[in-house]
Order: sequence, then structure tokens, then C-alpha cells
Amino acid sequence: MDALSAIRDSPVGRSLSDAALTALVERAGVTRLAAGETLYRRGDPASTFAVVISGTLGIYLHDGEVERRVDGVGPGLVVGESALAPGGQRNACVRADDEATVMIVDVERDGGPWLGALGLQLVGLMRDRVEGANERSLAALRRELEAQVARVSIARFVVVMVAGLALYTVALGIMLSNTDNYLLSNILSAGGIAGFAVVVAIMAWNSALPASFFGLTLGRRWVRDGVEAVLLSLGVCLALTGLKAVVAAFWPAFGPVIAPGWTTLSVGWDRIAFAAVYVALVPVQEFIARGVLQSSLERLMSGWKHPILWSVVLSSSLFAASHAHISPLFPPITLVAGLLWGAMYARSGSLLGPCVSHVIIGVFGLEILDASALLRL
Repeated sequence: MDALSAIRDSPVGRSLSDAALTALVERAGVTRLAAGETLYRRGDPASTFAVVISGTLGIYLHDGEVERRVDGVGPGLVVGESALAPGGQRNACVRADDEATVMIVDVERDGGPWLGALGLQLVGLMRDRVEGANERSLAALRRELEAQVARVSIARFVVVMVAGLALYTVALGIMLSNTDNYLLSNILSAGGIAGFAVVVAIMAWNSALPASFFGLTLGRRWVRDGVEAVLLSLGVCLALTGLKAVVAAFWPAFGPVIAPGWTTLSVGWDRIAFAAVYVALVPVQEFIARGVLQSSLERLMSGWKHPILWSVVLSSSLFAASHAHISPLFPPITLVAGLLWGAMYARSGSLLGPCVSHVIIGVFGLEILDASALLRL
């Protein structure tokens, strides 16, 4: 496209007669810019403006030491109209986004009778551009403010989670230090988890963060996530069965492989009730450990190298440490399981998979394989 055709429908062309436009194009210079090449620098004297013939130019403003792209101009549009103000300076940097061709008009050299009409047209353009830049700046500031509020909420979550889990573990450890009552241990543990979950849920509700941030969504591939969780969990259960069989063969105290009652389906109501409570608490535990703690750590460590990996490891470690009151063997076991469920959550962004897997592996390991008896040895 030649300069005259590109400019005829531009703000410059609309303000000039055909004769004046032709004369201007003949007097002005045409410049070709390589991608990334600078046309105007911030602070330079403003004596020319440019009409884009082809390509795209980006307009950049400086916010402290950070340069931010605020606008772009394409064929037929004008940039550098501040040249119409005598003694003006550039307040932005203009660079070519890709290969571009521009017509550069020197106001003093190329000015003529048409300059007054053109000036009115470009003043209107300057007003529109300033208003647009203000709107974009306000929108950017609003987004930054929302991000800052979210970061404060997330940091508060992490502090409360770490302090709460520490208090929960220490308190249960003290209360159970003089008892071997396994049922009492689980009742107190369930009560502590439920109470802590209420506090965290209230904080989540007041945080204005979306439910999806906490994994409270099925996700776009929820069927696949659920099926994968079931299949993976069944594989883990099979491996645990083989491991217990091998260990029980050398240490009879660990046997039998399958807990009494499950082989004959004559399980007592106390065990069924325990399993039911366990299943009910699984979503609560996953909401706390994965939905709140892991999500918050991942967002806080977004500037780290491998933030997802660190968030999975740290949240799983805290999750494991909170089980120390049950048995010294329980934290390392729950750490391995937590890493598995944390990886599931990081992959899907939904608590569905971790909850399904937690229920299957937990009930199978604690009840059917009677790992709870192992931990009490």
C-alpha cells in the first residue's frame, strides 16, 4: 500500500483536501522500521509526528524502572501528535512491533495552510488517546489493587494454616500423652479438624477469592480425573497389599494381611462407623491441605523456581506433621500419600481426584489392611 492510499482515510487525510494531501505526501519523508526499532524516545524534542502506512507501532510508558506497553497504532493511524504543541517533549516511547513503514511529517518544515485544520483533528485524537490511556491505567491499577488484596488474603491463610496446624498437633499430643485410647484419639482429631475447617472456610468466604482457587470445582475433565484417581488408587492398594504380605511373612505381628472381619464381611458397627466418619472428613482435610494451603503457597511462591513443586512438598509436609500425635510412623506414611494427592491437585486444579483417592487408599489401608493396628504396635 502506498503512502497516499494509507493516509487518505487517516485523521490526517480526513482533514485535508486531495491537493493538500498530495502535496504533504510529496514533501514528507517515508521511513522503514525494523521490528523493535525505536521511532520516538521519551524526553526527546517533539517536532514531528508519524502516520503509519504499514505494520504496527507500540506505545510504551515508564512506571519507575518498569516499561509498560499501553497502546498500539496500525495503518492509517497517527502517533507523535504532541509535535503540534511548540516546544513539546515526548512523554512516551514508540517502537515498531514488527516491520513497519511510516510517513514522518515535520511540523515546521512541512507545515502550510492545512496545519490549522490538521491541528484541530489531531488535538481531538490526542484527547481520545489520553482518555483511553487514563482508562487503561485505571484498569491496570484496579487489577493491581485486587492482586494486592488477594496476596494479603493468601498470606493470612498461610499464617493461620501453619499456626493452626502447629497448635492442633501440639494440643492433641498433650491431651493424648497419657492415654492409648485409639478411639479417643480419633474423636479428638476429628473434632479438631472440623473446628479448624470452620475457621478456614470463614476466611475463604471473606477473602473474595473465587471458589475455583480453593479447588472447589469439578473442572472441565472431571470424569477423566475421577477415573484416573480410582485406577491409580487401586494400583496403590494392590501394592500395599503385597507389601504387607511380604512384611507379615517375616514379622507375624503384622498379620494377617486382611483385617479380621473383612474376609468374612462380619465387620463390627464400630469399624463401619469409623470408616464413615473417615470418609466424611476426607473432603475437609483435602480442602485444608490442598485447596487452601497448597493453593496459597503456590500463589505466594509464584516468583520461585518450580513453585508448584515447592507448594506440593511444603503443604504435604505440614499435612504429614499434623498426624504426629497418632504415631511416629504416621507422618512419613502420610507424607508419601500427601505428595500423591498434592500432585493430583496440581494437575487438575480440582479436589475431586484427591478426595476420591484419599477415600479409597485411606479406608483400604486403615481398615481392610488394618494399618491402624500396625501404627499402635
